[in-house]
Amino acid sequence: MKQLVAIAGVCLWVLCGAAQAEQSPDLDPGNDPVIPFILSGGNDASVLQDGIANELSVYQAGVGNRTDVTQLGTGNGAELWQDGSMNVAIIGQTGEYNRLSMQQYGDRNLADVTQSGADNDAMLFQSGVNNLAVLEQYGNQLRASVWQFGIDNRTHVVQQ
Repeated sequence: MKQLVAIAGVCLWVLCGAAQAEQSPDLDPGNDPVIPFILSGGNDASVLQDGIANELSVYQAGVGNRTDVTQLGTGNGAELWQDGSMNVAIIGQTGEYNRLSMQQYGDRNLADVTQSGADNDAMLFQSGVNNLAVLEQYGNQLRASVWQFGIDNRTHVVQQ
């Protein structure tokens, strides 16, 4: 089933139930959001991009995965891979040139990442079942890596 999805004023067709999607047309060459989506199995992605040159890649396989992304500012980038079932990723980026790379494998993992400031980098990896990771970066040039393997791990990292 094809659905029309509006993201930051740009419309794109998402093929629900298939492992592919089309990229949006170039409606504003000065503000090129890169948003390749691949959704399948009842997965959901919600995206708000406001600013210049923010980038997002989302890949979701499995069943019932959810992604909520807000990118405000300039040059923020996020890459998210979910494989499994019922994983949730909540990403909030404000400021400039913040980067996030996230991978979730397994079932019922939750990641909540907030980046505010400039030039922050974060990497988050979850593999297993029922893991929780909260990562907050408030400031400039902060670096963090969180790796969770197994069952019922809990992590909360705050950098200022």
